[in-house]
Amino acid sequence: MTRARAPIQALTPLDEVVRELLARLEPVPPRRLPAAQALGRILAEPIVAGRTPPQPVARRAGWAVAAHDTAGASGYSPMPAAGAVPVEAGDPLPPGADAVLAPDGIEEGPPPMIFASAAPGEGARRAGEDLSEGATVRPAGEAVRPVDLFAALGDLACRAPGVVVLAGGRAAPGAAAFAAAWARRLGAQAEIADADAAPPADLVVAIGADDAGPWGDRLAAGGLIARGIALEPGRDSAVGVWERTAVVLLPGRAEEVFAGMAALVDPCLRLLAGAGPRRPDARGSLTRKVASALGRAELALLRRGDDGFDPVAVGDLTLAALGRADHWLLAPADSEGFAAGDAIEAFRLEAGL
Repeated sequence: MTRARAPIQALTPLDEVVRELLARLEPVPPRRLPAAQALGRILAEPIVAGRTPPQPVARRAGWAVAAHDTAGASGYSPMPAAGAVPVEAGDPLPPGADAVLAPDGIEEGPPPMIFASAAPGEGARRAGEDLSEGATVRPAGEAVRPVDLFAALGDLACRAPGVVVLAGGRAAPGAAAFAAAWARRLGAQAEIADADAAPPADLVVAIGADDAGPWGDRLAAGGLIARGIALEPGRDSAVGVWERTAVVLLPGRAEEVFAGMAALVDPCLRLLAGAGPRRPDARGSLTRKVASALGRAELALLRRGDDGFDPVAVGDLTLAALGRADHWLLAPADSEGFAAGDAIEAFRLEAGL
């Protein structure tokens, strides 16, 4: 059923909207996951290493030896290879061994003879050399990376907000999938549902729906923070909190969905996941001026080149501009943009979005 749209009041500054929205939220409770299932999730506790390796191991195939037993050995002065043990890469060293000679460092004889000397630790990894016991591998608030699995011991405590994306008839093709992909890149569990549904979630993103169905009704009954935001594109967005669920209502055009995810949804996701505010990914200078209207935040698309950041579009973002850009920034409401040559901090438009 089509609902009558409430008249939009004076636009609320973006920073006020985000500040009020985040003040009503708190990180979701953590849960423990097997390390492989925790990939991409935001850690609620740091990954702390045990001593790695727990004992000396071979870094290469060869002969495990005590380095002092090889001192002075050479092709001109071979020495008996007493105690040398053949090993493969990754094998623990036998007691007393602290180095690994290359395979041709010993001639098997009879009798076996050493033809090269080794320094202590050569060809081997000492106990704790990879990671000392108690070292922080990945701090809380950061996402679990594949490389962290080498050091993860047991299950990991992570936060994964539940996100529901609702797509109405006015949503651009692919808008719901785009929003869900953005949420998943922050470790959220995101699903796409019908616009008239009201499934439980920590965050609801409703796109292109006439007053966003039941979630719009709930906000109208209480919890609405702002309808009409000084954000371009995205001025017709609305946000609020119903009980403990953050609700972001976005117009359906692609540029408005992009801007809404960047300026409104991303901060919510990061707080819910315990990730902290997003830091700029890149710094550089502008090749040309970026002009924006005083009194509203405007999203600017950029493409990075050898000479700096080249502005692609500001405020009015076509699909072609979205496709060309590889970075973005928000021109704040209290400025009229940036001059050519100004140093800026930009956010990377990540692959897959």
